Amino acid sequence: MPTASGNNVFMYVGSYTHKEAAGISVYRCNPAEGAFELVQQVTGLRNASFLTIDSKRQMLYAVSEVQETDGEPGGAVACYAIDRASGKLSERGERQFTRGSDPCYVSLSQAGAEPSLLAANYSGGSIARFPLTGPGGSIRPAAQVIRHEGASKATDRQLEPHPHSIVPDWNERYAIVPDLGRDKLVVYRIGSGSELEPHGEADTEKGAGPRHLAFLPALNRIYAINELNCTIAVYDYDTSEGSLTALQSISMLPDDFDGSNTSADLHLSPDGRFLYGSNRGHDSIAVYSVNEADGLLALVEHVHTRGRTPRNFAVTPGGQYLLAANQESDDITVFRRREEDGKLEWTGHRIAVSEPVCIAMMTAAGA
Repeated sequence: MPTASGNNVFMYVGSYTHKEAAGISVYRCNPAEGAFELVQQVTGLRNASFLTIDSKRQMLYAVSEVQETDGEPGGAVACYAIDRASGKLSERGERQFTRGSDPCYVSLSQAGAEPSLLAANYSGGSIARFPLTGPGGSIRPAAQVIRHEGASKATDRQLEPHPHSIVPDWNERYAIVPDLGRDKLVVYRIGSGSELEPHGEADTEKGAGPRHLAFLPALNRIYAINELNCTIAVYDYDTSEGSLTALQSISMLPDDFDGSNTSADLHLSPDGRFLYGSNRGHDSIAVYSVNEADGLLALVEHVHTRGRTPRNFAVTPGGQYLLAANQESDDITVFRRREEDGKLEWTGHRIAVSEPVCIAMMTAAGA
């Protein structure tokens, strides 16, 4: 099912496996036509709650967000080769223990002496670095496990550290870890040997619960979505010093909303003009315009996702569509994105998939 440009667009959906066995589902898709062809379901990996694809679009990496793996405490990470023609996955190398419970995020770093996979262990209160080896980029055992210490105690979910993601900056000099349990953005320098070295911290608002990040390199801006107080914070980022200065905090919710909500994921449009964030409870995508001069945000609209509990979501590679993973209604809903004002329009297209919690997309040019 090629797109109009002749390229295949593949969508990889990571799911919890409480209801069904498939941890990753692979689709060939054409959102404009509402065509989503299921080409593979990967079983045997429990709770594949976060996925990332390498820059060469050859490998996919996934977490297994569990408390125990093969009798050992903690979760695991797995590596899959991507067939560029079919989009199908085949597992490569051995899975590796994250040495911490409930890994919830993975990212890739090319900095230093060797490429690395970075993971955040939410319940384990730690981060881990795994060297990658060989042409297939298979995962070696963890070379570093760093446990965070301390707590915010502003809410009952902040009695201990909870790293929720780990993201190298665009220069890959530093990696930033939003720690929900400590109300801090923790900065690590990436050393010449690829090791993570503690570098600094930036405080968030008390009770904010920072979760995920988005980067706007053109303006040296970092956006952090805060799960617990349902805000997005805007930071000026000093790329040489690896330091953050808070500029703005803006609500994720309408003024008249009085229900329970936690915010989850955020993404910029490919042109950097609009920022999107997901709400679980209000069950919406909040849309913001990005000021072209200073990167500050202004609310555009809230759009209901037509499902329950949108955890993560994705903007398609060309920016024309946004797809929301509704965990509790077992579906992915498709919205057309208006380039001129960032607004979202419901297409009526819905993909049935059990407990979707992460979407990763890629275009396989020439496939």
